[in-house]
Amino acid sequence: MEKPTSFASPPSMSGETYGHRASCRCCGCVDLVPVIDLGSMPPANRLPQTSEGALGEGRYPLYVTSCRGCGLAQLGFDVAPKELFSDYPYFSSVSKSWLAHAEAFSHACLRNGRIWPDARVVELASNDGYLLQYFKSLACKVLGVDPAESVAAAAHAKGIETVVGFFGEDLAPSVVDAGGPADLVIANNVLAHVPEPVSFLRGVQATLAPAGWFSAEFPSLEHLVLKSEFDTIYHEHYSYLCLTTAKEMGERAGLRLVDVESLETHGGSLRVWFRRSDDASAPHPSPAVDEVLLREASLELTRPDKLSMLQQQARKIAVGLKAFLRDQRESGKRVVGYGAAAKGITLLNFAEIDSADLPVIADLAPSKQGRFVPMAGIPIRSPEEVFSDSADFVLILPWNLKHEIIGQLKPQPNWGARFVTAVPSLQSEP
Repeated sequence: MEKPTSFASPPSMSGETYGHRASCRCCGCVDLVPVIDLGSMPPANRLPQTSEGALGEGRYPLYVTSCRGCGLAQLGFDVAPKELFSDYPYFSSVSKSWLAHAEAFSHACLRNGRIWPDARVVELASNDGYLLQYFKSLACKVLGVDPAESVAAAAHAKGIETVVGFFGEDLAPSVVDAGGPADLVIANNVLAHVPEPVSFLRGVQATLAPAGWFSAEFPSLEHLVLKSEFDTIYHEHYSYLCLTTAKEMGERAGLRLVDVESLETHGGSLRVWFRRSDDASAPHPSPAVDEVLLREASLELTRPDKLSMLQQQARKIAVGLKAFLRDQRESGKRVVGYGAAAKGITLLNFAEIDSADLPVIADLAPSKQGRFVPMAGIPIRSPEEVFSDSADFVLILPWNLKHEIIGQLKPQPNWGARFVTAVPSLQSEP
């Protein structure tokens, strides 16, 4: 893959500009090395309402570069956030396992003394209130911030006050004015979604109380590389983070890393904890911080040549899935998909799967039913509609929710289908 030669201006958080990225979004270095190219792709969560619209959906380059300055893996082409997040069909509350994860997190924060009754909790990219509802039940004062009006409306319906907007340095003063500094700011699975993460984190620093906590979760680059999770690459994920690069970002924004937890969510994630750098009461970094940093150093995750192996792995997975679907079709077997998740959209389009290979995808979210996979043109229907006829195989696209999905489907009467996942390799089970 050749390095781009023409560049557009770097995008603002809420601006309309987009284009090839000229400099690192963390350190500003201009030496960005391409490591994996997935071709020209549509935004993964923009699900058209007609098959014609799906086939004609706009496409943008989707490739990842690695910065020789700080090691951050990041998209080489930015699509404007307004184009990605304004009409957003993903509702976090659809997944029961994700709700359980959110509830457990809220109680752990109370147990560890990081919140208390009457503490102020602000969540950035709060979606439909899936997490803040649990903090509210613990008598915390809560505020959500999310750019998508649809999910913000769902949060309001639950009694979760939500500001509609893109959070950053500009919006931080308004968040503080709305109720004072935050004792806890949460950004779960959002840090990778912002084109200018250091500016975003400066906004976090400005929102925190002097001794406040900042917690963020994000899929780990370590797992992306070791488990060939290339399908987690899509236009909404501007950055692909490890602890090393998250620490660097925090320091540039006036935040100090004090703790890290390893999680199983999203195929392997990290939960990081920061305090303000000017907070003299902040604890020293936990032993877990050094352990993870040392492991990442041994894996050389910030070296471009260590990431370039993903290209070959992605191609192998795509070719294997395409061959499997072709073989089943030629054998007269019915294969259906389950879960129109963003990672599934990346996988299907990179593997050049269309409705001839996979005729339909079931999804539990009403916001996605009746729509189509962009570019591939595969219809998305309710599980009841899809499984009114028997299936021989169910291709689970959100493989991170495999056990939850199997638990939903397998108890059905006369169930005889086998479940298939494609990442990190093609696997089938009853």
